[in-house]
Amino acid sequence: MSLSDPDLLVIGAGPAGLALAAASCELGLRTTLVAPRPTAPWEANYGSWEADLTGISAPVHQRWSRARVCGEGWSKSLDRAYVQLDRRQLQQGLLERALAAGLVLENGTAASASHGPDGSELLLSDARSLRGRVLVDCGGHRATLVQPGQPVASAFQLAWGHRIRVKLHPWSPQEMVLMDWTRGPDEAPGPPTFLYVMPFDEQHLFVEETVLAARLPPDPGFLQARLQARLERLGLEAGAVEEVERCVIPMDTPRPPPQRVLALGGAAGMVHPATGYSVATSLRLAPLLARAIASGLEHGGPDEAARLGWETLWPGPRVDAATVLRFGLEAILSLDADGTDRFFRAFFEPPPEAWAPMLSSESTARQLAQVMGRMFLSADMPLRLALSRAGMSAEGLLAFRAMLCAHSPAQDREYG
Repeated sequence: MSLSDPDLLVIGAGPAGLALAAASCELGLRTTLVAPRPTAPWEANYGSWEADLTGISAPVHQRWSRARVCGEGWSKSLDRAYVQLDRRQLQQGLLERALAAGLVLENGTAASASHGPDGSELLLSDARSLRGRVLVDCGGHRATLVQPGQPVASAFQLAWGHRIRVKLHPWSPQEMVLMDWTRGPDEAPGPPTFLYVMPFDEQHLFVEETVLAARLPPDPGFLQARLQARLERLGLEAGAVEEVERCVIPMDTPRPPPQRVLALGGAAGMVHPATGYSVATSLRLAPLLARAIASGLEHGGPDEAARLGWETLWPGPRVDAATVLRFGLEAILSLDADGTDRFFRAFFEPPPEAWAPMLSSESTARQLAQVMGRMFLSADMPLRLALSRAGMSAEGLLAFRAMLCAHSPAQDREYG
């Protein structure tokens, strides 16, 4: 390694990559960020429960004081605030912080890496190479450097969305629609889907047809027709489509094994198995990972930095919680359209404090077990039978073990 080589090579310029780069630079780590277009505008829309952003500096574009869920013959307004992040401000703010603290941007596509006792060499697709003491893959589910966990993801969240302008729509600008599971009388066969709506004002809104999770080819194209049919049933005619979003999120990506290449975000298996969200988790963990890397480099070198980094990303309580959440995903995957509708009717029936832990990345296995227990007791008999069958799966047995052998309350308090 040369004295001019950076301490950290970050691969990827999305929320995880930029958040880690900014935090690392501000700790004094010499950091280079590598991406094909490091400053290209982010295209995805990022939504979040407001409570999940507590303690995170994240600019908000729009806030809704309530969220609505509905299905066949039922509808409920949830007393819980939801926000859309201002992706432009978030990206620009992270870039400005990182560049002001010394970040170096490098246009390129990571191809492979090799490692030695003092650092790593990154080979780019154009045959150039870069050296750094630590590599962190923040390339999302398309990450190329981190060795993935096994088995590979097989369940995907798929979505097709439009930001549109209409003459008038039926939704209040003070309430977003988290899930609308209602179905059309002549809806084509396929996995259950729901409508997600962010009404910005009386004429502008973001609408998205979503498969929450299914074992399907990762192609959301069929949802475009479903979205159009739903809008027609609602009597909505888009005056202009201002933006199109296509979304494919692996929902059951296992956490990678500890290794020399670190990761953050989707590349680290951090997509929430019940929601598909990961941005808030990445923003929250980025400064913790940066501190772990700095400590490891100071006290032991690249190997120690990698060890501390993986321990920071996946402490015992987080592993336990992820195991339970994977069971929750398997339970949902086992339901047909009618069962899915009844599941979410029962799930959202109690007040938010009863179900919110299930949608948070910071909950412990014990908290998740309490939510699942209440959910089972409130479900009707056909739904209980379906959930019981899911509980006998391999994922269900692993989840019960995680609940029974979860870390101590003291560890839970430290983690949560």
